[in-house]
Amino acid sequence: MTLDATETQSWVYYDLFIGDGLQWPCSCTGAETNGFTYLRPKGWRGAGQVEVGGNAGTIELTSGTAYLKIGADLAGSLMADMMTASNNQLGGVADALPGQLGATVRASTKPAVEKLHDSQAASLGKKLDPFNDGKMQLLQSKLGEGRFSEYMGKDNGLAVHGYRVTILGGDKRYTVRAQCAETDWKTLMPVYQKIIQSVGPGPQN
Repeated sequence: MTLDATETQSWVYYDLFIGDGLQWPCSCTGAETNGFTYLRPKGWRGAGQVEVGGNAGTIELTSGTAYLKIGADLAGSLMADMMTASNNQLGGVADALPGQLGATVRASTKPAVEKLHDSQAASLGKKLDPFNDGKMQLLQSKLGEGRFSEYMGKDNGLAVHGYRVTILGGDKRYTVRAQCAETDWKTLMPVYQKIIQSVGPGPQN
């Protein structure tokens, strides 16, 4: 996923805590470290929120059929650490096994970011019926290496098309869900690509 990074007057940078209904610095302990910057078209409306304890922050934006949700949280990063430790243990077991058996065990391990991306698909599949997820692909972002998939489905009977993204950056998991009506996909697809690539660390990350 690559895009021309040239900015125009129709785009504006925001961060989770400035201009999105939250005060900066945020009164929630630790919340300032869960912010993020992102680019969005002018006129798109949204509201940000921070969970109790400040361990996660999200922003949801809408415009017509367009729906965008960006989040940052500590819990996903902690899960990734546990998954990585498990992968390392399995790798040690694989090294001790002979030939094809060891290769099979080693091949069963997935990078933590891919496991988290898979779990996001399971969650979204409960909201959309039917839900058809595309091939997982590599994403290089400002935050670090991630994965993205293009999906299709129905949301309360409306045919929708979208991107879902999972990134591990620093000590946080970042997620993006960018969706719209199927009829608007060709128009909004490049807009979503630009937003996804614009997501960056918050002021104290």
